[in-house]
Amino acid sequence: MPYCPRCGKEVSDEDKFCPDCGASLRVSRRVRERRFPSFGILLIVLIVSAVIVVTLGFSPVRTVDRSWTHSASYSTGVDTFVLDFRADVCHVKVSFEDLADKLVVLDSWATARAGLFVSPDFLERFRPDSTLAIEGNVLTATVRQEIGAVGLQSLNVTCRIRIDRSMDATLDILTRTGGIRLDTMAGVILSSVSLEATTGGVSARLAEDVVVSGDVSVMTTTGGVELSWDNVIVTEDVLVRAVTTTGGVVVSVWQDREQLWNVTVEAEATTGGVVLLRLMFRVMLGLR
Repeated sequence: MPYCPRCGKEVSDEDKFCPDCGASLRVSRRVRERRFPSFGILLIVLIVSAVIVVTLGFSPVRTVDRSWTHSASYSTGVDTFVLDFRADVCHVKVSFEDLADKLVVLDSWATARAGLFVSPDFLERFRPDSTLAIEGNVLTATVRQEIGAVGLQSLNVTCRIRIDRSMDATLDILTRTGGIRLDTMAGVILSSVSLEATTGGVSARLAEDVVVSGDVSVMTTTGGVELSWDNVIVTEDVLVRAVTTTGGVVVSVWQDREQLWNVTVEAEATTGGVVLLRLMFRVMLGLR
């Protein structure tokens, strides 16, 4: 109910004058009518402002990142390294170096786009969990990343694995989304190599004087495969496979030193081409 602006007496909507003090009520009604649109505009402004704040707070308007490191220090008598790597979303880079006081260093980092109100701590769920265990002369690294559906198109997770060149290495790497790259150096010993990606390119460079004592497999479902072999030393018959379902295969083999063992290379692409850059010496080749 309205009230008289002069005496505060309650009046009805039909009254033109206050029955108590006689003041005119028309001015009061005009004031109320003018104020209502102003209140409506203010309410609209508040709603629009709230929408803008929420949008900036939770829409991907900034880049956030997290990094993690796990390493194994040098231990006398440990000369063999076994890597068991399984990830849902991760780019994997493996290299051999002179690490001096370390046997293995695992560096991983994640970046994504997030809103102003989103804490970077949410990237912890994408961290590749790793364990390093030594038994006898063998150092085993087990890396697992199980995150299921991601829901972030801007997410990028990378794991860099650096191995001391003195280690006899067995590499078994599988990633569902992300590429794999292997770089070696002279003197490195590879017992076996299995690099496999579901979506992403895979490449392996076996440098001159790398020793291979087991099979080498470089595979992907969707993506390209690159394999480089440069005067590698083999200690038994070796099968080398470069396979992709959708994508191209590029194989480069250079072997001008006599080998006591055979090297069989199988290159296969279901949808895509196979390119042989150079082949030399005792290489048995299979193409599909």
